Amino acid sequence: MDWMIEENYYEMNIEGYFCTIERQDLGYLCGYIHLSNNHIWLKSDCKDSSIVVHGGITYQNRNVIGFDCGHSFDLIPYAKDVYGGKEYRNVEYVIEELRQLAVQAYIEETTMNKIKIRLKIVKHKIVEYVHSKLL
Repeated sequence: MDWMIEENYYEMNIEGYFCTIERQDLGYLCGYIHLSNNHIWLKSDCKDSSIVVHGGITYQNRNVIGFDCGHSFDLIPYAKDVYGGKEYRNVEYVIEELRQLAVQAYIEETTMNKIKIRLKIVKHKIVEYVHSKLL
Protein backbone atom coordinates (compact mmCIF):
# COMPACT_ATOMS: atom_id res chain seq x y z
CA MET A 1 0.00 0.00 0.00
CA ASP A 2 2.68 2.46 -1.13
CA TRP A 3 0.04 4.98 -2.16
CA MET A 4 -0.88 5.55 1.48
CA ILE A 5 2.63 6.72 2.43
CA GLU A 6 3.81 8.39 -0.79
CA GLU A 7 3.55 12.13 -1.37
CA ASN A 8 1.07 13.46 -3.93
CA TYR A 9 3.58 15.62 -5.80
CA TYR A 10 7.29 15.39 -6.62
CA GLU A 11 9.69 17.59 -8.59
CA MET A 12 13.10 16.49 -9.83
CA ASN A 13 15.75 17.01 -12.46
CA ILE A 14 16.48 13.92 -14.53
CA GLU A 15 19.19 13.98 -17.20
CA GLY A 16 18.86 17.77 -17.42
CA TYR A 17 15.06 17.79 -17.77
CA PHE A 18 12.64 19.16 -15.18
CA CYS A 19 10.21 16.37 -14.29
CA THR A 20 7.18 16.12 -12.05
CA ILE A 21 5.08 13.31 -10.63
CA GLU A 22 1.48 13.96 -9.66
CA ARG A 23 -1.10 11.75 -7.99
CA GLN A 24 -4.55 11.79 -9.56
CA ASP A 25 -7.87 11.65 -7.68
CA LEU A 26 -8.18 7.88 -8.08
CA GLY A 27 -4.73 7.43 -6.50
CA TYR A 28 -2.56 6.51 -9.48
CA LEU A 29 0.55 8.47 -10.46
CA CYS A 30 1.39 10.39 -13.62
CA GLY A 31 4.88 11.37 -14.78
CA TYR A 32 5.64 14.53 -16.75
CA ILE A 33 8.76 15.80 -18.50
CA HIS A 34 9.26 19.44 -19.50
CA LEU A 35 11.00 19.73 -22.88
CA SER A 36 12.73 22.69 -24.49
CA ASN A 37 10.32 24.72 -26.63
CA ASN A 38 12.02 23.62 -29.86
CA HIS A 39 12.25 19.90 -29.05
CA ILE A 40 11.43 17.73 -32.07
CA TRP A 41 8.80 15.76 -30.13
CA LEU A 42 6.67 18.89 -29.78
CA LYS A 43 6.35 19.29 -33.54
CA SER A 44 3.93 16.36 -33.77
CA ASP A 45 1.41 14.46 -31.69
CA CYS A 46 3.50 12.47 -29.20
CA LYS A 47 0.56 10.22 -28.42
CA ASP A 48 1.05 8.53 -31.80
CA SER A 49 4.83 8.34 -31.62
CA SER A 50 7.40 5.64 -31.04
CA ILE A 51 8.33 7.00 -27.60
CA VAL A 52 8.66 4.06 -25.21
CA VAL A 53 7.13 4.70 -21.79
CA HIS A 54 4.57 2.96 -19.55
CA GLY A 55 1.26 2.91 -21.42
CA GLY A 56 2.55 5.40 -24.01
CA ILE A 57 2.33 9.18 -23.98
CA THR A 58 -1.12 10.17 -22.69
CA TYR A 59 -0.56 13.88 -22.09
CA GLN A 60 0.85 16.67 -24.26
CA ASN A 61 0.39 20.38 -23.58
CA ARG A 62 2.79 23.11 -24.73
CA ASN A 63 6.26 21.86 -23.81
CA VAL A 64 5.16 19.13 -21.40
CA ILE A 65 4.48 15.50 -22.23
CA GLY A 66 3.49 12.78 -19.81
CA PHE A 67 2.21 9.31 -19.12
CA ASP A 68 -0.12 7.84 -16.55
CA CYS A 69 -0.24 4.70 -14.47
CA GLY A 70 -4.02 4.49 -14.54
CA HIS A 71 -4.49 1.90 -17.28
CA SER A 72 -6.71 -1.17 -17.03
CA PHE A 73 -3.61 -3.30 -16.39
CA ASP A 74 -2.53 -1.06 -13.45
CA LEU A 75 -3.85 -1.25 -9.92
CA ILE A 76 -5.77 1.98 -9.35
CA PRO A 77 -5.92 2.51 -5.56
CA TYR A 78 -9.35 4.12 -5.22
CA ALA A 79 -11.02 2.15 -8.00
CA LYS A 80 -9.71 -1.37 -7.35
CA ASP A 81 -13.17 -2.89 -7.72
CA VAL A 82 -13.77 -1.22 -11.09
CA TYR A 83 -10.49 -2.02 -12.85
CA GLY A 84 -8.76 -5.38 -12.90
CA GLY A 85 -5.15 -4.26 -12.61
CA LYS A 86 -3.04 -6.13 -10.10
CA GLU A 87 0.14 -4.03 -9.83
CA TYR A 88 0.41 -0.56 -8.32
CA ARG A 89 3.05 1.60 -10.07
CA ASN A 90 4.81 3.39 -7.21
CA VAL A 91 7.00 6.51 -7.18
CA GLU A 92 10.19 4.51 -7.78
CA TYR A 93 8.62 2.93 -10.85
CA VAL A 94 7.50 6.32 -12.21
CA ILE A 95 10.95 7.84 -11.59
CA GLU A 96 12.56 5.01 -13.58
CA GLU A 97 10.07 5.53 -16.43
CA LEU A 98 10.85 9.26 -16.38
CA ARG A 99 14.57 8.46 -16.48
CA GLN A 100 14.08 6.30 -19.57
CA LEU A 101 11.89 9.00 -21.13
CA ALA A 102 14.53 11.68 -20.42
CA VAL A 103 17.25 9.57 -22.04
CA GLN A 104 15.09 9.14 -25.15
CA ALA A 105 14.37 12.89 -25.21
CA TYR A 106 18.08 13.71 -24.90
CA ILE A 107 19.08 11.29 -27.67
CA GLU A 108 16.39 12.67 -29.97
CA GLU A 109 17.34 16.26 -29.21
CA THR A 110 21.09 15.79 -29.67
CA THR A 111 20.63 13.71 -32.82
CA MET A 112 18.48 16.40 -34.40
CA ASN A 113 20.99 19.10 -33.43
CA LYS A 114 23.82 17.11 -35.05
CA ILE A 115 21.76 16.70 -38.21
CA LYS A 116 21.03 20.44 -38.32
CA ILE A 117 24.74 21.26 -37.94
CA ARG A 118 25.66 18.82 -40.72
CA LEU A 119 23.01 20.30 -43.02
CA LYS A 120 24.39 23.79 -42.42
CA ILE A 121 27.89 22.58 -43.29
CA VAL A 122 26.66 20.87 -46.46
CA LYS A 123 24.65 23.94 -47.44
CA HIS A 124 27.70 26.14 -46.91
CA LYS A 125 29.87 23.83 -49.07
CA ILE A 126 27.26 23.80 -51.83
CA VAL A 127 27.10 27.61 -51.80
CA GLU A 128 30.92 27.80 -51.96
CA TYR A 129 31.01 25.29 -54.85
CA VAL A 130 28.30 27.08 -56.84
CA HIS A 131 29.96 30.43 -56.18
CA SER A 132 33.34 29.12 -57.34
CA LYS A 133 31.81 27.81 -60.60
CA LEU A 134 30.13 31.13 -61.30
CA LEU A 135 33.36 33.11 -60.99
